[in-house]
Amino acid sequence: GVSRYEWGLPKDKVVLACFNTLIKLRPKILRRWLSALRRSPDAVLWLLRAPKVAEANVLQWWNSSGGDMDRLIFSDGTAKEDHIRRSGLADIFVDTDIYGA
Repeated sequence: GVSRYEWGLPKDKVVLACFNTLIKLRPKILRRWLSALRRSPDAVLWLLRAPKVAEANVLQWWNSSGGDMDRLIFSDGTAKEDHIRRSGLADIFVDTDIYGA
């Protein structure tokens, strides 16, 4: 089976995941997710690194908003079969407000 270790995910944390492309993430939704993480100290947010150029923007926003950088995890894209298998590692899926996953 697939393990959290393989994907750089903590085994002892609640994993919130959004697999939308990063360009769909707006400050409004990032604020909601950051607020959820602040209320849930044992949770992390797992995102896809797609497109890679948008990752820097998300990281900059997260950092400037006081988000804990250790609670933000990015994974590269992978083959469809592997992506489906790794999706089962998330505890909760979160979505954007104006785009669907």
